[in-house]
Amino acid sequence: METLEGMTAGEIFGRIVHDPYTIGNRTIQLMAEYLRGDKKVLADGKIHIPSQVVTRENVEEYQRFLGKREE
Repeated sequence: METLEGMTAGEIFGRIVHDPYTIGNRTIQLMAEYLRGDKKVLADGKIHIPSQVVTRENVEEYQRFLGKREE
């Protein structure tokens, strides 16, 4: 949270964040599909999980998102 507070204060410009919940959830979904016989879901060997740029302009929205995840 210190980084987010630094962004709000204008001391830190921004950061790139990943969503561990989505990473784990998507990995399990794809592995289940693979184990059920759909070998093409992992054919290229990559799983695309988007990242997000958090800046002073959207830090409050990101903090609300984090708060919802903790509920």
